Amino acid sequence: MLTYPSNDVQSDLSRNWKAHLIYNLRKCFKNRFVSLTALFEAGDVPSELATAAGAEGPVHTITFITNHADLSGNIHTTVRALWSAAERRALQEQINKELIALQESWVVYAQLVAGRQLTAHHIVYDPARKRIDIEPVGRPSTLIEDYEERLTTTRELLTFVAGVGGAGIAAIVSLPEFALDHYPLIKMYRALLTHRLTLSNVRVNVADPEEWDYVDPQLDAEFASAAKTTA
Repeated sequence: MLTYPSNDVQSDLSRNWKAHLIYNLRKCFKNRFVSLTALFEAGDVPSELATAAGAEGPVHTITFITNHADLSGNIHTTVRALWSAAERRALQEQINKELIALQESWVVYAQLVAGRQLTAHHIVYDPARKRIDIEPVGRPSTLIEDYEERLTTTRELLTFVAGVGGAGIAAIVSLPEFALDHYPLIKMYRALLTHRLTLSNVRVNVADPEEWDYVDPQLDAEFASAAKTTA
């Protein structure tokens, strides 16, 4: 998860964030095809903190979440370098030059949206076709059976979480029987119904970014106790 301040959310999304995302997709994945989900959310810095930092007006934030730690790490490294590099202008010119070269030989479509709730974006990086597509998911489904891989992949999980955030748990009816074979999904679903769902409890396998688990010691204890009772 990355969170950066912003004086103008829409401008930063359409310019800075779009450029950073495209540049680092290329830098990170090179010749490897990747399909992933990223979440964006806009927020506000508390007024007292903004004032203490010397801001003259409201300061907003943009939060970026994805299951690919290497992509987040690359973006963070690039942003820090631009903030602290002695030759900042030279670095920015180098990045701009690489982006121009990429967009001259690739098809690039990118639209970023960030509201007060998480917005899921489907990202496809396809070096064989020389194409990058980044677009928001309009209204993510809150029904597990609507997802091709039944939320067993992290990219589907992130899309689902964005959908739940927009629709609320009232849209969730029941856990399908086929989902009972996937323990992380059972834990996540239980956390959702008990208003304890948080992305900070999601753990992603670094070796396989599409493999996830939901960590909740309280839920693990409840399940362990129930297993002993029925044994």
